[in-house]
Amino acid sequence: MNVRPASPDDAEDLARVHAEMVGVDATGPWRAQLADHLRERLGGPRLAAFVVDDPDGGLAACAIGVVHQGLPGPDHVGVFGQIQTVVTE
Repeated sequence: MNVRPASPDDAEDLARVHAEMVGVDATGPWRAQLADHLRERLGGPRLAAFVVDDPDGGLAACAIGVVHQGLPGPDHVGVFGQIQTVVTE
């Protein structure tokens, strides 16, 4: 098994797997918006994903994390992360 950072080329598969995870129509128009969002942000400072390729094509597993900027407080800088999607097929 080879775990690798996701690239913008993985955006369509990541969107499909995320849709299946949340149990919604995987073909709705929002899925194209999600794929575009992922494609634009993968590799940037605020979104990361790791994938395992399925030998038969597509993804066997993935995890997606997002960094959010909130308001700073007296004991933190206001930056926090969220693991948003973890899926194995």
